[in-house]
Amino acid sequence: MRLLLILVLGSTLAASAPAVAQGHLPPAIDAALARGDSSRAYEAVRGALARDAFNPALHRARLRLELEGVGTGNLPRVMRQQQYVDTARALLRLVPNDTLALRILVADAVWTVLSVHDRVTPLSTRSAISGAGFVSRQEIAARMGRSRFDIDARRALAGDLDASGPARKARRDAGDWIATWRTAAPSDPRAYAAAVSIAAVDGAWAEALDAAQALRAARPDLAVGDLFAGLAHYRLGDAETATAAFGRALEALGPHERAHYENLTPLLTPDQRAAYEADPQRFAADFWAASDPRRLSALSERRAEHLARVVEADLLFGRTLATRFDPTPPPARGAETEQGRIWVRYGRPDRTTRFSPNDNGVDAYGDSRFAVWDYADFRFVFDDPDRDGGYRTYSPPASAMSRSPRAADDDFVLQDREMQRDAPQQTQYAPGDLLDVPVLASRFRAPGGGTRVVVGYGVPTGSVTSGVFVLDAAERVTEQERRIVVVRDSAGQTEAAALSLAGSSVRVEVETDGGRRWGASEVPLSPLPGSGFGLSDLLLALSADESEAGPIRVGDVSVAPASRGVFGVTEPIAVVVEVYGLTLRDGRSDYAVEASLTPVDRRRGLRRLFGRRRTAGVAVAFDAQGDRSTEATSTLIDASGQEAGRYMLTFTVTDRATGQTASVTREIVLEN
Repeated sequence: MRLLLILVLGSTLAASAPAVAQGHLPPAIDAALARGDSSRAYEAVRGALARDAFNPALHRARLRLELEGVGTGNLPRVMRQQQYVDTARALLRLVPNDTLALRILVADAVWTVLSVHDRVTPLSTRSAISGAGFVSRQEIAARMGRSRFDIDARRALAGDLDASGPARKARRDAGDWIATWRTAAPSDPRAYAAAVSIAAVDGAWAEALDAAQALRAARPDLAVGDLFAGLAHYRLGDAETATAAFGRALEALGPHERAHYENLTPLLTPDQRAAYEADPQRFAADFWAASDPRRLSALSERRAEHLARVVEADLLFGRTLATRFDPTPPPARGAETEQGRIWVRYGRPDRTTRFSPNDNGVDAYGDSRFAVWDYADFRFVFDDPDRDGGYRTYSPPASAMSRSPRAADDDFVLQDREMQRDAPQQTQYAPGDLLDVPVLASRFRAPGGGTRVVVGYGVPTGSVTSGVFVLDAAERVTEQERRIVVVRDSAGQTEAAALSLAGSSVRVEVETDGGRRWGASEVPLSPLPGSGFGLSDLLLALSADESEAGPIRVGDVSVAPASRGVFGVTEPIAVVVEVYGLTLRDGRSDYAVEASLTPVDRRRGLRRLFGRRRTAGVAVAFDAQGDRSTEATSTLIDASGQEAGRYMLTFTVTDRATGQTASVTREIVLEN
C-alpha cells in the first residue's frame, strides 16, 4: 500500500511538472488583485491552493500578500513571521530559484546567525561548600564578585552549554540559498549583503571580500559594494586599499548618507562635541590628524578603523524582529542602535556571550536576555527586555539598586558616560602587534635660531622602517625624517635622527613585517632658550669622538646617540653637551667641566647597619678651551665598581671668564 501511495504521488508530481514550471493565477484572483481587494484575493488564493497545491504562482501570491499583512495581521509577530518562512519554503520546493522565497529564507537565516551565534545556556549551580544542592543567592553573590555579568566567574560556578547550534545550521542553509539567489538575480545587493553579514559574524573576511567584489562587479553604480570591500580589506590588514574603497564609496554617496559614516559624535568627549558641532569639517581634520596612530603611512588608519566599525555595525545590529524581512537593501542603520554606538566607540569586543537568565540566582536583575561584550580591560552588557533583538545598554532597575549596593557596578550606561568623559583613549585603537620603542631626545640650539632635536631610538633586528616626526599641539606633523639603521648590537638596533623643533613633541614610529608589527613613542618638548649662557640637554651616546664616523654631528663631535638610559656597570658612558654663550677673551673661551654620577636612592636597612654601602658614585672634572662661543664637549664616565640601580648623571659647566655656572641632568640605570 505504501509503495502504491509513493508511486501515485510520484506520478502526480511528474504530471504537475509543467504547472510548476509555469504557474498561473486564476482569473478571479487576478481580478481581485487588480481591484485592490487583498482580503478577497488572499481567501481565493488559499482556496485555490487546496485544489492546486503545486502551483508556484499561488504560493508566490500568498507570500506577497502575507508580507503585506494580509491574512496574518491578527497573529502574534513571531507566529506571523514563521508563516512567511513556511510559505517561502513551500514556494522554494516548487521553484528552487524563486528570488522572493530566497530573500525571505535568507533573511530568516541571517537573523538566526546574528541572534544565537554566541548564545550559551548556563547550567544549574551546585554549592562549592556542600557539593550538593543549589547555591543560595547569597553564596552566588559572594562568589561572583563585583559583577553578575563576569562570564568567567559564571562558568567557574557551573559552566554552560553551547546553544549556538541553530546558528551553524542557519549558516549552512544560508550559504546554499545565497549562492542560488546570486545566480538567479546577480544584481540584487541584498544577497551580497547577507553573505557579508554572516562573514562578519565569523570574521571570515576573505569570504566577505569575495562577496563585496562580486557585488562591485554586478552593481558598480552602488556605493555599498565599496563599503563592504573597504571593511573586508581593512580587517584583512590592507588599510591602504581599504581607504581607497571607502573614499570611492563616500564620494558616491549623497551628503546625508555620507554624514552617517563620517559622524564623529560617538568618539568625542562631551567637551569636544560643542566644538565639533560649531565647525565639523575643521574639527574632523584636526581630530583625525591627532588620533592617527601611524605617521609612517600617508593615510589615517584610525579613520579607516572608524569607517570599518560603522559598516560592520550596520551589518550586525540593524535588524530587529520588526525589520527582519525588510526589503530595503542593508546596511540598515545598525551603527545608530545602542549596540552599534558602543561598537563604533570602542571597537570589536574580544569576546561576546549571549544568555538568558536561569532560576538559580545567577540571573542578574530581571527576566531578560543579555549580551555581554568583554574587552581587555572592561565590559559592556546589553539586555533585550522585549526579546525582539532591540538590545539596549543595560542599567539595573531601581529595585535592584535598593536591594544591593553592588548593583551600581553593573550600570553600563553610567560606565559608558564615565569612559567618554574620563578615558576617551579607550575609543582609540592600536593595530597590529605593538613593539617597545625606547627613545631619548636631546635639545640643542640650532645655528640659525630655534631648537634642534637629536633623537636616538631602539628598533628590533631585521627589516625595519622607521620615522621621526615633530608634532604641533594639534598632533599635526611639522617635520619628519626617515632613517636607516646606524648601530647594531645584541639587544637590537639603534637609529638616530636630527630635526628642528617646530612643534611641541617628537614622535618616533617603527614598523616591521610589512607593518604587522609596529610601535611608537612620543616625547613632549619645549624650545631651548635662544640666547645667553646655558647648556643643551645631556645627550647619552653609544660613542662620541671627533672622527667622521658617527651618524649625528654635534659641533665637532661625531655621535651615535643611545636609545635608552640603561648601561652595564662595566660599560663606559659617553656624554655629549653643547655649551652656549661662552665669553671669548683674546678669541679664546675657557671653561671648567664636571660630570658626576650619584645614586638616586642610597641603601638603607640591614646593609647600612652592617656597613655594606654602595660606592658613592663617581665624578670626572676637566678644563676645556675653544675659539667659539658655542662649544661641544664630551667625556666618558667609568661606572665600574658601582652597584646596579638608579643614578643621576649631572653635567656642570663654569665659564671662567664670568663665573657663570649651568647644569643639566639625566637619570640613568646601571645593570649588572
